[in-house]
Amino acid sequence: MVYRDVAAGELQKRCLPYEVSRDLGITQKSAWFLLGRLRLALQVGSIEKTKLAGTLEADETFVGGKAKYMHKDAREKKITGRGTNGKTIVAGVLQRGETYLDENGEEKKTASQVNVGILPDTSAAALESLVTTHAEEGSNSSPTH
Repeated sequence: MVYRDVAAGELQKRCLPYEVSRDLGITQKSAWFLLGRLRLALQVGSIEKTKLAGTLEADETFVGGKAKYMHKDAREKKITGRGTNGKTIVAGVLQRGETYLDENGEEKKTASQVNVGILPDTSAAALESLVTTHAEEGSNSSPTH
């Protein structure tokens, strides 16, 4: 059933992960992931992540638990300084969707795309290296503040 839908290009949300897991003999979690990748491939035309182009935005954030919600022992081990110590630095590069007119003259917007990565530190060089790996040559990038 799934194979017929994919071959006909009719993979929709009605294709349940339970059915796929039963047909392929995999877990529902794997089937859910597989269906998401197939929908992305049908939308973009490839499973591989594409490089971002145009005007891009880049920003970083700190990801990790708040000290006040940790047990006292865990807080003493993980939090050694101010609020950013012991947290992971995650940065993202965003390409906003563009508006265009379709064949009926209606204004439509393409989907925005984002690529993320983990940074070793908050230096400008680290963020710049992330942007250059995810951006096409000649793209404009602007860090958000």
